[in-house]
Amino acid sequence: MNTDGLKIYTLPLVIDWKPLDHKTMLDIGLSIFRAGAAEDFAAVSAESGEPLITSMVPGKELTEIDPSMVLIKAPLSAYELWQFQRKKRDVRQDFFERWNATVSETGTGRPVDAILAPVAPFTAVPHGKNWRVWYPLETSIGTLIDYHSYLGYTMVWNFLDCPALAMPVSRVNPLIDVKRSAHEFLNASDRSVYELYEPKTFKDAPIGFQIVGRKHEDEAVIAMAEIVDEALKAL
Repeated sequence: MNTDGLKIYTLPLVIDWKPLDHKTMLDIGLSIFRAGAAEDFAAVSAESGEPLITSMVPGKELTEIDPSMVLIKAPLSAYELWQFQRKKRDVRQDFFERWNATVSETGTGRPVDAILAPVAPFTAVPHGKNWRVWYPLETSIGTLIDYHSYLGYTMVWNFLDCPALAMPVSRVNPLIDVKRSAHEFLNASDRSVYELYEPKTFKDAPIGFQIVGRKHEDEAVIAMAEIVDEALKAL
């Protein structure tokens, strides 16, 4: 993201952050999150006798199945779950070692205080269009393509136990935020994000980013957000 405006303001040093593989963290996190498969949902819905919903799109609850609302194929065994927990431990260790290593770049004698990052690969989207990002999902009715709002920019902080605060920056201006020419896409998700954006459709949609801090530093994140907010207002 563009941090030039913050660099010229009276903020501490701003350096470029080189992230770890968010997809790996997302895959491990979702595997843990979905470990119980149908059992958890079935237990809750059984209390009222209500059926499980299949879509969050109004009017399509009974006619169109949203893959993100379908239960995964089967629960994980205790052994399988702990293998994912082990992977989570190792990835988290790598992440915080990288964070600590930024002490060599800051010149302050300590690592960076926070990370400024996008909240999603797109701005806020029109109603009903937040599920168009491609993602394969093994479900109780087979492999489906889950077009949900991509979680790789936010769920990683849940995965890492890092506090994060999202804040607005500006709004889409069709005259400035034009659609770029098609390029070589990283994967099917990247292509779906590109195809989703149309300047006229997204006119005045909020644009934001998030401030991410270290574990147990929630209050510091709020304080830093206030500093960044003042910096943005001064631009």
